[in-house]
Amino acid sequence: MSQESGFMAALFEEAALQLLAIGTDDFGDKDFEGHTTGDLIHLRVRDLKGEVCLQVVGRDSAEIAEQLVLGCLQNISIEHLGALHLRPLIRGLQVRKKKE
Repeated sequence: MSQESGFMAALFEEAALQLLAIGTDDFGDKDFEGHTTGDLIHLRVRDLKGEVCLQVVGRDSAEIAEQLVLGCLQNISIEHLGALHLRPLIRGLQVRKKKE
């Protein structure tokens, strides 16, 4: 694996973990457990206390990822989204609006 692809893999892993932290409102470490039943994959995400914070089912990794993202987004309240909106980006990363 090249250094660039290793960086990209780490970037996407960290982005997924950040989304999971926001979606579960728990910024601690998580444990992942999975098992298959027939052609379905069951993924459980547990917090440090061992409680299930999110559980999804899918046929493959793409479907599991989609369900995981949807589960996280559905867990974010309007109030929480508003609070996230107020957090500033690092100045160099802020999106500049086009002047019309």
